[in-house]
Amino acid sequence: MFRDMRHSKGSARLTEPGEHTETVVRDVPRPPRLCLRLSNRVNMVRRSVLFSPGDRPDLLEKAPDTGADVVVFDLEDAVFPDRKQLARETVATAVADLETDAEVCVRVNTLDTGGHADLRALGTAPDSVMLPKVDRAADVRGFADALDEHGLDVPVLALLETPGGVL
Repeated sequence: MFRDMRHSKGSARLTEPGEHTETVVRDVPRPPRLCLRLSNRVNMVRRSVLFSPGDRPDLLEKAPDTGADVVVFDLEDAVFPDRKQLARETVATAVADLETDAEVCVRVNTLDTGGHADLRALGTAPDSVMLPKVDRAADVRGFADALDEHGLDVPVLALLETPGGVL
């Protein structure tokens, strides 16, 4: 049994395998950053993701050679608080200098725990930015506004890591 994706009057129905149903997609206007951008790198299948702590330049340099589809330079949980500024500088340099076919993503801190400083440090925009601990859509909208303030036009990969984010 499969769920029919037709949204007529807000209802959905189950269908039998092999039964043909028409799919109706509603055209809902959304802010561009909250949708997938249509570029080869961002719209690709992410089969493997490698996280590297932002305060380890040796690991950041090696990350693209691992064959991972996405390399994530982590400024959040992988970095001790007293090393955050060093990590910001190291990641900014790596993002600017690396040439790779992998998607380069930066996992930043939430806006209330250093996210603005993370965004300010990025001179060159990565391919995407990962926002941790998202509890509600307003978190992503606020982060998208912060990206605009810092002149970064990149997709946001929102991580639902809390009960509030899932519910």
